[in-house]
Amino acid sequence: MSHTPAREHRRPLDTETIAFLCRTVVHEIAGVVPDSVVNSLLAAIGIDTESGMLDLDIVGNKNGQGYKKVNTTVKKIGRQGYSAGQVLQQVS
Repeated sequence: MSHTPAREHRRPLDTETIAFLCRTVVHEIAGVVPDSVVNSLLAAIGIDTESGMLDLDIVGNKNGQGYKKVNTTVKKIGRQGYSAGQVLQQVS
């Protein structure tokens, strides 16, 4: 005898949830890199994502910490499987 899940645990999805899921799936299939990933790269570079201004303290860092942060972020993005070309296209 097979056991089927009880239907009382299921509920219909609301319109907002369906729209979010559709958007997410379309972006994933299209290869769009999530804003959070792009913003993490911009922050590592020293760009404030709200104002678009460059943080000179990060850019002018003499002990190499700025480079290390960018390098670590780029490696993390690559390990997540995002296309470098797509990331650059979305940044520009």
